Amino acid sequence: MNVYEQIYLYFLKDEQAFIELYNYLYPMIMTLMSRRMADMYHMKEEMLEIAQQVLFECLENSRVDQYWRFVSFYRTSLQNRWNDFYHFEMRHDVSMKYESISLDMEIREDSNTFHYEFVSSGESIHHQVMVQLEQERLDQLAQREFSYLDLNILSLKRMGMTAIEIAQTLGMEASRVRYILSKLKKWYAMH
Repeated sequence: MNVYEQIYLYFLKDEQAFIELYNYLYPMIMTLMSRRMADMYHMKEEMLEIAQQVLFECLENSRVDQYWRFVSFYRTSLQNRWNDFYHFEMRHDVSMKYESISLDMEIREDSNTFHYEFVSSGESIHHQVMVQLEQERLDQLAQREFSYLDLNILSLKRMGMTAIEIAQTLGMEASRVRYILSKLKKWYAMH
C-alpha cells in the first residue's frame, strides 16, 4: 500500500482513505502498545482512541517535504502522546497505588472542617501528615495505657471543651477532670 497515495486521497475527502491508512498502521500500533505500554494494556480502548486522534493530527500537520517519512513521524508522535497519557494517568490516578485524601472531604463525618481548610494554615503538607501519623501512633499507645474514661476526656478536650464543660457532660468533679488532663499531658510530653 502506498501511504502517500492514501494521504492524498484523504485530502481529496475520500472517506475510506483514513480507515485504510489506520488499518495499514494497526499492526504497528499493536506492536508499540504491547512493547512499550505493557503496564497500561488494560487501557487498550483509550490508547486506540489516542492512536486515531494522533493519526488525524499527523495527517493535518504532515508535510511531504519533511525529512521524516510519514510512518516514522506518526510512530514518534504516537509514542510521545502515549507517554504523556501514561504520565497524566499516573499523576491523577493515585488511588491505584496509594491511599489519597480529597481536600474537599470533611475531616470527620461529625465536623464542618474540610481538609483544604486544614491544609491552608501555611505549614507544609508533609509536616502536617507526619504530625498526624505521630498523633495516631501516640493515640494507639495511649489506648493501652489509659482507661476508656481517660480517653473520652481527652477526645472531649480535643473537641475544644473546657474542663468544666467536660465535667458537666460526664457528671464528674472538675478537679478530677483537670487531674486526668494533666496526667495525659505529662504522658504525651514524655512520648
